[in-house]
Amino acid sequence: MVYRFGRWRYGIRSFALRRLMAGFYWVAYKLVKSILGISLPCEVVIGRNLVIAYSGNITVSSYTSIGDDCCIRSGLYVAHIGNNVDIGAGARLINRINVGDNVVIDANCVVTHDVPGDSVVICT
Repeated sequence: MVYRFGRWRYGIRSFALRRLMAGFYWVAYKLVKSILGISLPCEVVIGRNLVIAYSGNITVSSYTSIGDDCCIRSGLYVAHIGNNVDIGAGARLINRINVGDNVVIDANCVVTHDVPGDSVVICT
């Protein structure tokens, strides 16, 4: 809800009202971040049917875009994530990488390079 409210406030034409709503958004964002442990800024572009499987320790960068039908768990995401992607708990996607469509990333993986579509990333 807080993410959607943050996106909605950009459409307000009145500058004063938009600034007021920005203050409400900032307070709500900080509450969600401290209580649930989820940092999902309103600048992130999200497709339909995003599932956040766990609360706590989820940090999504403002530069991230997430495609349709994705499931993310705890971790750090600084990437472009395609459609139908499943990311395991504790995975870290770093360095503004691109993750293609239909990808599964194993838990606790640190991904620092682009991942092509239709692939599975397993950490050993």
